[in-house]
Amino acid sequence: MKTPSNELFELIRSMNGSEKRFFKLFSSHLSDTNDSKNYIKLFDAIAKQKRHDEKSLKNDFKNDPFLNNFSKSKNYLSDSILKSLEVYHRHENADSIIQSELRRAGILFDKHLFDQAEKHIKKAKQTALEHEKYNYLAAISNWEITLLEKDLNAKKIKAYLDIETNKQANYLNYIENGLEYRRLSLQLNLLNQDRSQKKISQKLSAFRKHKLLISPDKAITFSSLHYYYSINFVCSLLSEEPVSKTYKKQREWIEYLERNKSRLVERKSYYLMALSYMIALWGINKNITKMGYYFNKAIAFFNSLPVKEKDKDSFLKLRSIANNYMSSHLRVCNAQKALTAWEEMKKTSDHTGVKKENDILEQANLFFAHFLLGQYREALQCANTIINTKDTGRIDIQHQARLYALVIHYELGHLDVSPYIVKTIKKDLLKHAKKITKYDACILYYFEKKITMIADKKSEPEIFNLLKTELNLLPKKSLLYPASEKMFDLSDWIQSKIEGRLYADIVKEKANVR
Repeated sequence: MKTPSNELFELIRSMNGSEKRFFKLFSSHLSDTNDSKNYIKLFDAIAKQKRHDEKSLKNDFKNDPFLNNFSKSKNYLSDSILKSLEVYHRHENADSIIQSELRRAGILFDKHLFDQAEKHIKKAKQTALEHEKYNYLAAISNWEITLLEKDLNAKKIKAYLDIETNKQANYLNYIENGLEYRRLSLQLNLLNQDRSQKKISQKLSAFRKHKLLISPDKAITFSSLHYYYSINFVCSLLSEEPVSKTYKKQREWIEYLERNKSRLVERKSYYLMALSYMIALWGINKNITKMGYYFNKAIAFFNSLPVKEKDKDSFLKLRSIANNYMSSHLRVCNAQKALTAWEEMKKTSDHTGVKKENDILEQANLFFAHFLLGQYREALQCANTIINTKDTGRIDIQHQARLYALVIHYELGHLDVSPYIVKTIKKDLLKHAKKITKYDACILYYFEKKITMIADKKSEPEIFNLLKTELNLLPKKSLLYPASEKMFDLSDWIQSKIEGRLYADIVKEKANVR
């Protein structure tokens, strides 16, 4: 049986409050029929759902006529929402302005109002050039020629042929230059996914010799320049270059953006991304002072933006910045600072209209912060959020979260639930990974059979020492917490139980933090 599509649910879920209000006004103005009211009722019912549940919707509307062809009704509602969003956002960015001007030119042309059509073509062209939207210039040039063919004004034709022909060649160069940098960015993405460090080093060395990556002078548009600096930053991290060299290049890019203050708001996404990279750089190198400087700069910049500029993309960039900042503080075991950063970022969400969705990477950071502070109930809540989040695409982190849950329940003294969690983990691993490694099987066996038998703190070191000994005899191939992804280290936790010390003290000692 075909699974019902959740596309309409995801579309409505992505809308902020203003967009929802506009859709209802838009729909009621277009039509005041019962059909329109029914579609708004369907819209409201879907908007209230926390998870997509088509069966519940059909039950709620079983007496409504549009249920006879529910698929068609959903398509109609989706189309109506997209039309309202087009109108709502029609003047928010350069793309929508250009498209609007071209549509108006087309309408006026069909009515033989050629002079009026030409004015809109000129506005579209001016906007495209100002914002480097060169991909629209082919359509604009086509309109210019079409209008010249209608007018056949010799003076205008000569001016067009003398001036625009050379300009159009330059526009094609701009487009190709931008596409080349974007292709390089995709190639780097593939390299970054290669888990073999030796292969990465060899391929990266050859990749960095590309003519477009040698100097920023090769980037002939703003977009190309953004890709030039972003690619070089990632290459520097992967190559483990001296931090001073990486910092100098990234600071060069940030200073370039800041010099053009009049366009900084328009280029907010680029600026926030550049700051995010800088935070990641200093976080990796454990320079808390410089990391804090760039985090505060990002927060201050976001808060200074006009409300209409605080869109979903810029808010997601800010969330990424907060996540990097949290991770960096957790590397040096500064859990309280990590939580403070999270609270600071959350304050901004009141101004964006973006839903506070449960991002599992953020939840993993929050888990570790609470765990380091001994706030086990809060940590358990984060672990459960990760486990229960659907369609994440990160099964690996959800495996880890189940391990987190085992550990926390032990800390809380809930030994009776361990066997049930172990059973769920085994079932989950077999479903998604089709196997359970020997290393994971050993961990799960101890949680199911041995650790539940610990009667008091005196017998704790003996049991955990046996677990450590057995794990050391096995190859460390774990699906529960792969080394490339883990934040919480089970071996450190086991050692804390053997020594009778706080887990946070073991981690701080390992990270050379006083």
